[in-house]
Amino acid sequence: AIAQSVSQNFESLLHDLNEQSIPIFNRDGRFVVVERGLAFGLRIGMHLEGPQGEKLHVIRFEKSLGLADAAVLLIRSEKKEAPLKKGDQLRIDQSTYPSR
Repeated sequence: AIAQSVSQNFESLLHDLNEQSIPIFNRDGRFVVVERGLAFGLRIGMHLEGPQGEKLHVIRFEKSLGLADAAVLLIRSEKKEAPLKKGDQLRIDQSTYPSR
C-alpha cells in the first residue's frame, strides 16, 4: 500500500525518456522557464528552438521558483507577431556551434 501510494504521487513528476519536446512553464520578458531542465538533459549554454524557429539558450538552473528542477532560458530571437508563451513546446537545437 505504501509503495502504491508513493508511485502514484511520483507519477505526475515523470516524463517519457524518449520525449523530445520541452514545454514552457512560464515567461517573464526575454526569459522562459521550463520544468525538469536537468531531467531533459539540458546544460548551461545549450541551444533550443521554438515551434516557429525561435532561438533560445539555457543560462541557469533555478530552485527558488518553487520547481524542483527548473531551467531558465534566454530568448535570443522570436517573431514579434507570434511570441513564445506558456505551453509552447521547445526542442533541443541539433545545430553545431559555432557554425562553419
